[in-house]
Amino acid sequence: MHDVAEYTDADAPAEDGPSREVPWSLLAEQYALGAMLISRDAIEDVMAVTQPEHFYVPKHEMIARAIGNLVSQGHPVDALTVSDELQRAGTLSKAGGAAYLHELSSVPTTTTNAGYHAELVKNAARRRTLIEVGTRLVNRGYASEGTVDELEDSARRDLEAATARAGRLVRPVG
Repeated sequence: MHDVAEYTDADAPAEDGPSREVPWSLLAEQYALGAMLISRDAIEDVMAVTQPEHFYVPKHEMIARAIGNLVSQGHPVDALTVSDELQRAGTLSKAGGAAYLHELSSVPTTTTNAGYHAELVKNAARRRTLIEVGTRLVNRGYASEGTVDELEDSARRDLEAATARAGRLVRPVG
């Protein structure tokens, strides 16, 4: 007779995968925002690619939102006008203050690459969204709630919603 072996999570192989850091780039965010503060063309390039919620740093999202508000109202955009807009919204200190806006405007040495840096910001946001969807799926899988079909349907809906926000469609597998 053989003894019945009992296994626990401690018996599972160790995960030796790469370290996991949230995808984002401080410099790409600063460059995109800084370029927007000094160039109308950069505003168009960045706004064509990103939404304020694509910025990972909360103060950067606030700044991007303020710039969008100014543009939608037909107002000029620079460190002073954005500072005033944030002050009106009561978020200037949370957005780093007027000094941070002036610092941002000195980050880019040229505005010609603003669209490229905006793509970096957007792609990092897309990766974060996929990580969130995947984490929810993993948690639901471990929770063993509902049927496998319901889990698959839920995963498909979550992925479709995430990719729709990015302007992409989920292609059927199989």
